[in-house]
Amino acid sequence: MDEAKRKAEDKKTQEKEAKQKLKEKQRLKDEEKKDKKDDAKKRTASASVSSALASSVTSSYSDTNIAIRVTKPLNSNGLDSESDSSSLPASYTSSPTNSLTSSSLGAPLSPIASAAVTVEARKPSVVGIAPGSKAKKPKQYIQDNSSHYSTLIDLLMRNSFLLMRAMEPYVKRSDLDRTAKDFIAFLGWREITLDYIKSAIRQDVDHAESEGTLFRTNSLLTAIMSNYCQRIGKQYLKNVLGPCVQWLQESTLPFEIDPAQVDNAEVIKQNIFNMNYLANKFFKAILNSNDVIPFEVREIANTLQTAVLKRFPNSKYTAVGGFFFLRFVCPAVLAPETFDVILSDEHSAALRRPLVLVAKILQQIANDQKFNEPHMEPLNELISKWTFKVHQFFDLLVKKDTAALQKERDRVLEQMRDSEELERNLLERVEIPSILGVHRFVAEHVEECVAKFTAKERELGYNPAEELAELFVEMGPLPDPERAKVRAQSVASKK
Repeated sequence: MDEAKRKAEDKKTQEKEAKQKLKEKQRLKDEEKKDKKDDAKKRTASASVSSALASSVTSSYSDTNIAIRVTKPLNSNGLDSESDSSSLPASYTSSPTNSLTSSSLGAPLSPIASAAVTVEARKPSVVGIAPGSKAKKPKQYIQDNSSHYSTLIDLLMRNSFLLMRAMEPYVKRSDLDRTAKDFIAFLGWREITLDYIKSAIRQDVDHAESEGTLFRTNSLLTAIMSNYCQRIGKQYLKNVLGPCVQWLQESTLPFEIDPAQVDNAEVIKQNIFNMNYLANKFFKAILNSNDVIPFEVREIANTLQTAVLKRFPNSKYTAVGGFFFLRFVCPAVLAPETFDVILSDEHSAALRRPLVLVAKILQQIANDQKFNEPHMEPLNELISKWTFKVHQFFDLLVKKDTAALQKERDRVLEQMRDSEELERNLLERVEIPSILGVHRFVAEHVEECVAKFTAKERELGYNPAEELAELFVEMGPLPDPERAKVRAQSVASKK
């Protein structure tokens, strides 16, 4: 008993030390960032003094990252421009903002007039490559910015993934799958993809207007849920569904039950029997697989049902079914290639139809509904037969695996202890296109996020997106995306 108590205390001490180490590292990063800002201010002040000594400024400034702005121009008598602007060169007054970026100042400025001119460093392009600058190779760029990428992931996950959730509406429907895979890979660097999914589920359930809208639309969250589960559950899907698909490939039975396709009533009756037999094979395989379902899938199902029970207690099975079948199993049934079961070219088209029917049956059970189409109604008996057993399966599915959860926490904690090593391993754990894909997406929408949170600054006490914008300025322009694409193709061809 004493030994167990001592081990528990040692573990708590280790966790406390790890958290303190992380806090200390974050403090050092904040201090370093503050020092950089102070240095930038000093350089700006120095540039102002230098500009006062300059005799003229040429139009070449328009091609650089320096903008000259007259804050309160003075004439040679020391009067401000509102009193007498006639002594100023025409280029001073040609712009409403008194910003001189593309024209010469003309006559040399007097010391007094020069003193009113300040030089500001323009923010470099966040996404594009600055004119005249030499872009780094993608790999070198990422290596040089590994600590910045660590900060990026910290900012995205802060306050229950506040910034990442704010970015979700900006993903185009056509880009959902690719963007989801990029984020899964990037968040996987820190092993926090599951944390994001669980946090987002709780938030969405809390704000849902009705249970019917829960996770039924395609969004970045649902795309990440589906792709993540299919990635970590690939072997599970292959072991459970693979034999069923293989049986189908070897079978010579017909399965078409639509009268529009088959005009013989006796044939349709036999095909309904065949379809029932096939669907039963899939049901039995799935319902007997509870012991081998990946821990992450169980965690998501548990989080979902726990959240739904608080707001929509009557939807505890449909919510879990919507996730497990619609987002995890059905996509795999429709596309066995995702778990490396390739349909033969000769019979591919014929095999797709019965797989679609199996997926539809699973979907009806997930939604707790039956078919209304006359030719599908004979399958409702099958749905009635399996619904209760599926609910029992869900009850087992959502049971929390405490041992597996603790093991996962210990593993993540172990990684957190050496965050510097984690930074060095970025390129080993995440492919270059995924890193740059996340970077580019967030950078393209960071200004929209700044504007979005401006209205909430009083409530939050700060604008969380401003720090993100400053980070991208520090990182400099992204490398050529085409170069990263070629590099990815090259790596893939060698595997």
